[in-house]
Amino acid sequence: MDTVNFIAFVLVPIALLGGAVFWAFGRKRKKHFEQDARIPFRE
Repeated sequence: MDTVNFIAFVLVPIALLGGAVFWAFGRKRKKHFEQDARIPFRE
């Protein structure tokens, strides 16, 4: 496997996944996650 294919098919998806996880669990969304976690227990 040459370097360009390795970067395109391995490193780029890993970087995108890491960015998505960082974005999803960022500090700005904590309050929203806590509210959503209580949804099943509402009457």
